[in-house]
Order: sequence, then C-alpha cells, then structure tokens
Amino acid sequence: MFRVAYISLAKPSRLPRSSQRRKPQRNQEQETFARDCLHLDPAPNLHTRSISVQSDAPESFARFAGFDADRVPNNYFKQNPEGPRKLLDWASSRLQLQGGLAGWYTASSVQLSALDPALVRLIRKYDDSVADTWQAVYPEHPWEPWKFHPVPKSCFATLQGRRRFLEHISKSIGVTKMEDWHDVTSQMIRDKGGQSLLVRFRGNLYDLLTDAFPEYQFLPWRFSQVRKGFWKDAGNCRRFFDWAAEHCKVAKLEDWYRVAPADISKLGGATLLVLSKHISSALKKAYPEHIWHEWLFDISPKAFWEKPENIRAYFEWLVSDYLPKKTHDTPNSIESVYLVSNEDIVAPGVIHII
Repeated sequence: MFRVAYISLAKPSRLPRSSQRRKPQRNQEQETFARDCLHLDPAPNLHTRSISVQSDAPESFARFAGFDADRVPNNYFKQNPEGPRKLLDWASSRLQLQGGLAGWYTASSVQLSALDPALVRLIRKYDDSVADTWQAVYPEHPWEPWKFHPVPKSCFATLQGRRRFLEHISKSIGVTKMEDWHDVTSQMIRDKGGQSLLVRFRGNLYDLLTDAFPEYQFLPWRFSQVRKGFWKDAGNCRRFFDWAAEHCKVAKLEDWYRVAPADISKLGGATLLVLSKHISSALKKAYPEHIWHEWLFDISPKAFWEKPENIRAYFEWLVSDYLPKKTHDTPNSIESVYLVSNEDIVAPGVIHII
C-alpha cells in the first residue's frame, strides 16, 4: 500500500508587526562621516555598531557643559556668549580633527548634525552655513572660505573677497605677473574652488579679472574665450586691430594687405576671422572710413571674382590708381585699360582673374 505525503504550500504565518524589527539603513553620507570623521569601519546597518569617537570628552555637549539633560536649553547660546566656541572646541575634541581649525574645511552641516543637536541649532543661526558659523566663532583665524564645501555666498560677495581668492591661487596656477592671467582657463578657477565665483560673472574670465584688478588693462581677445557677441561690436574689432598693428608692424592701414590671417589668429583674432569669413570684412568693420580693395590681399574672398561688379571695380582701380603710379601719367578714360598687360594684372596679386 502506498502512502501519499501531503506537502503544505501555505505561506508561513507572518510575525506580528510589533515583533518585526526594521534595521535602519545607513546612507552614503553617513558612511563617509563614520569612516572619515568618526574612524568607524563602514557597516551596512546602524544597529550593528554604535557611533562613537576615540575621545575622552563626554558623549553629549550638554553633559560637557554641566547639564544633567542630554540637550542644552534653548536659550543657552544667548545667555553664554562663549557657548558657541565651547561647543566647537568640544566637537573638535570628539572628532579628533587633524590640522587644528583647518580640519573643519571638510565638515558639512549634515555630518555635524549627527554629532550633537546643539551644532544644528548653532549652524542654523548662520543660514545653515558651516563656513559662516566657523568664521563668526573664530574671527581671529585666517579662514580661506573657498575651501569649505559648499562655498558660502558671503565668500565672493565683496571685491576684497574676490581679489583675495585670486591672489591666493595665483601661484598655484602659474600666475607670476598680471599678464599671465590671460593664459588661465575657467577650469583652473573651478578646480581651486571658484565655481560660484565664475557663476557670478557668467563664466567670463575677462569680466571677473577686470572687476578684481581694475588697475590693470586686460585684453579680452587674449583669453581662450570672449563673451558672446563680443566681435559684433565694431569698436571691439577696432581695438583689436589697433593693438595687433604694433605686433604685426603695421604703420599705416595699407600695411594690412601683407599680413597673413595666421598672424591674426595667433594674436587672438581667430574667432573674428571665422565670423567675418575674410580679413577684408573684419577690417572694413573696424575701419569703415577706409576704402579696402579685396584684390590686394594674398587671397581674395571666396567667389569674389564670380561677381561682375567686383571685376569692374578692379579694372576701374587699375586704371585710376595702379597705372598712374606705374607710368606717372594720368589716364584720360576707361579706354586706358587697353594699355594693361597680363603682367600688370598679376603684379597687384590678382592672378585669379585671368
């Protein structure tokens, strides 16, 4: 005889809610705080290890301050002017920070709130800014507020603060004289803690440095990037060419005909040439009072000779300007064009026409 064994597929009865213990999970920031500040090994759950520090100081600031309760009274900081400094000294002792007060640069309000509720109340008095709190409590210390994270809003609110920051980072980014600032990039400023400073000036280094060092005349085209719409301003184009003339040995406007576009690009005018499509257009914008002849440049604008009006303008110039200088005689009419030879056409540098 066979016996049939019945296997129950019913789900096991669940424990009552009161008997189910939920294990609080530690988030990433708590893990970092426990590892770096409290010297604990990362643990998956808070219940497996209690947060403690390697210090003989009392576990709560209230006990340290002489109170029987675990929290100081609400009016404690008002009645004790030295209370904030006493609190931070206690916190430093508990965390055993290295490097003195400079060790606080890496602390955040979230991390400190896990240490004692009194720290939360103190930081809240200063708009939840760790940097502003520590600067107020220790005003005698030469703080570098840009080293806090996040950088406080007050850090770059004043001209003195912005200038102090730039002077502090100058040597570390290779700036030994004011002219060297032209070689600095926005990323260099960000890497040193100046992200919020760049945002204040919409990422424009020229505006930032002109504000911080008004006594020095910076050249916007020397930076890796100019602000949007800069080259649309004819005045900016003229300023650039006036400055570049000395470097290109240009004594009079006609000397620009022999300057190569590559020389203009090296001096910071590459974007101007791209937007203008030809050096002649850029020069016309900068010096509209001067009559420019495209055929006198080494390379004429693209498709320039495909337009009949340009060919006519060239021959009129050849008869009225070029031939008189060559023959020392003034032609009477356009018929003098018959005197023009192929050599004359090639001579001005417009061989493209023949």
